[in-house]
Amino acid sequence: MKIILDENAQTWFKEELNLSDDMAVKFYPRYGGEFQLKQGFGIGFTVEPLPADSYNETINGITYFVDAKDIWYFEDDTLHVTVQNDEVIYTK
Repeated sequence: MKIILDENAQTWFKEELNLSDDMAVKFYPRYGGEFQLKQGFGIGFTVEPLPADSYNETINGITYFVDAKDIWYFEDDTLHVTVQNDEVIYTK
């Protein structure tokens, strides 16, 4: 499992979310959605405190994570994140 954000996504998350130091961006599986790593589930994101038992990566000062309970969805894939026209786009 790996999370990769291109420069557009890094800039967008930094400017749009105005994160405090104790908060991080959480990626999680949700039912449905256009892009699916596993059939029937798409990807969502929210801003939450970083839990101790998570997979996480810090990129340019922002931490992105997946809860331990959600690793099943991401574990065999690399998640690429970009933003185009203020829309977050996920690819493998």
